[in-house]
Amino acid sequence: MCNVVMHVATVDSTVRFLLLPFLLNLQKRGYQVSAACKTETWRSDIERENISLHNIQNFTRHITPIHDIFALWELFGLFRRVKPTIVHTHTPKANFLGRTAARLAGVPIVIGMEHGFYFWNMTGPERAFHIALCRFSALISDKTIVINRHDFDLALRERIIEKNKLVLFPSGLGVNPDRFKKIEANNTSLKSELNMGEDVVVVAFIGRLNVEKGCRELIQAMGQVHADFPNIYLLFIGPSEDRMKEELEKLVLMMNIKNKVRFLGERDDIPQLLAISDMLVLPSYREGLGMVLLEAAAAGKPVVTTNIRGCRDVVIHGETGLLVPPRAVEELADAILDLLRDADKRKRMGDAARQRIAEKFDQNLFFAQTNNLYDQLLKEKGIR
Repeated sequence: MCNVVMHVATVDSTVRFLLLPFLLNLQKRGYQVSAACKTETWRSDIERENISLHNIQNFTRHITPIHDIFALWELFGLFRRVKPTIVHTHTPKANFLGRTAARLAGVPIVIGMEHGFYFWNMTGPERAFHIALCRFSALISDKTIVINRHDFDLALRERIIEKNKLVLFPSGLGVNPDRFKKIEANNTSLKSELNMGEDVVVVAFIGRLNVEKGCRELIQAMGQVHADFPNIYLLFIGPSEDRMKEELEKLVLMMNIKNKVRFLGERDDIPQLLAISDMLVLPSYREGLGMVLLEAAAAGKPVVTTNIRGCRDVVIHGETGLLVPPRAVEELADAILDLLRDADKRKRMGDAARQRIAEKFDQNLFFAQTNNLYDQLLKEKGIR
């Protein structure tokens, strides 16, 4: 009888866009694989790959005590019913509730993966509260995985995780370079679909539309860039949170660039959209290890992003892209203009980025590290 592995995330988009390649790899290795999350949009895509999906109705991204208690109870009942051998959790809410429920349910192996500590730029009581949650979650886990050196050092310095329970996976979840090679994108057709001409410059933003992703600053910077490059277009690719899209649409009107911005929502044709883009811009305040930075690099595109942990782990300033301070509109606009004015520089940086991805961030590196970790823990627990 094969071992059951269940991955837990707060929402199904995490499973669909971040975890799915790894879950399929686990299937190939003989595990019985399932996932638990709040199902919203991507259930059919996930189940099409023969991944069992369990809906946790009370999962929310934010702290909601009543819903959180019910979500904990849902997870506990699920683990008691399915009896997984390994529970592997992701994202802040699922990391705390998932690991707690797994231990209460007697799951043999519990692993948490921190995709960037949520508290790292907090202060005061809020920081102390989130550190306490992380400490408790790490205490009841067999291993906790972090995906950048900053978080590894932070976990030890703040005494969040014992060193023998802490694991660094510097490639993060990695990316499949082949998915972005030789994209047969019909540029004319896709640009026509987006109501853009052929002779345009395209800047892409990929991610959740919220304050922390620097969406406001990007539009403000684009207002300045547009003065020098009137043929520029900005694509916002990703779901809106907390009515951010409506706020950004108002800001676009104020900046007088309404006709130059496209809000595309969630898309599953990211390789094609990157193929028609000249660069990716991600002005985040906080990242664990920016997955979209890996995807842009695999597509051979330079990036402009912020000089923070999780971004500078991927981007080498002046070689594969440009780093700017967070919340700095002027510097962001200057960096975008720098790349727009030099097509050769964009090509050179894009090629260097693609090479770096192949060497350091191929998803097979993550697969190998995690498979070895699973094997180690199964052996330690005496589970065949």
